[in-house]
Amino acid sequence: MENRVKLQTISYQLSAISYQLSAISYQLSAISYQLSKIFHVVFLLYKNLLFLFARNKFHAYSTGFSDSNVRAQSNFTLSPC
Repeated sequence: MENRVKLQTISYQLSAISYQLSAISYQLSAISYQLSKIFHVVFLLYKNLLFLFARNKFHAYSTGFSDSNVRAQSNFTLSPC
């Protein structure tokens, strides 16, 4: 009888451990999904920034502006009236 109680206790403990591992696995899966969404957004931002940079460079070269002219035009400041 004593062995049966010990085995039942061990069985319950293993079930509880299994449940906890399952919950951890679910949480890790949710974290992984969120990270993949974040990395996707970062990738899209990076890709768009590269596209804008390349487009600005192409526009500057095709219109005859040099890099220094483009930089000078982009560094203007607005003064208050």
